[in-house]
Amino acid sequence: MGQTPISFKNKKTDLEGILSIPNGALGLLPAAILCHPHPLFGGNMDNNVIIAIATALNSKGIATLRFNFKGVAPSESISSNGVSEQEDLASALKVLRNLPGIDRKRLGLVGYSFGAQIILLGLKKYSSIKTLALISPPLSALGPNLNKDDKYKLFVVGSKDGLIEPNALKERLKTLSGAITFREMPGANHSWQGHEGNMASQVAEFLETSL
Repeated sequence: MGQTPISFKNKKTDLEGILSIPNGALGLLPAAILCHPHPLFGGNMDNNVIIAIATALNSKGIATLRFNFKGVAPSESISSNGVSEQEDLASALKVLRNLPGIDRKRLGLVGYSFGAQIILLGLKKYSSIKTLALISPPLSALGPNLNKDDKYKLFVVGSKDGLIEPNALKERLKTLSGAITFREMPGANHSWQGHEGNMASQVAEFLETSL
């Protein structure tokens, strides 16, 4: 895959990202923005889960834009723990929609842990998005606004996740309407170490069929 560094702004804050385009890609491409885990705990766009998903999506002919939320060096701003990061994502989406070769009618969002929380909290800001993939999402982010959203959604959690109890997530999703797919990955914990490839394949297959 070809990778191109991208810089953009959320208001006065400089943000950095990487655009990945599948090798040999022709015509307008579907694309997804990848949102990393919490910066205060070392999360950034080069996280193991984010890189695995970018690679898997590119193998399916899907372009990706991964970027660093504020709070990741060399950004001058600190993390707001979810508030202004929603605007970071909105800014990244605006950049992606205006890139040549990207099909703006076939866009997805993928978030891992804190990244999934940012997506869920700001759903109203992302009306142009067709599908969501949410890996290890905090249960507290699954608010009532989900029932008013008709995007295709994939929720993925590891069976040994110590932060997101799989059965609790599954039961919560049963109360929601819409096109929701749930996957529990045996043996995986919250960090997904050793299970990135299998999880990323599930995400890529979902986006391939829903975009």
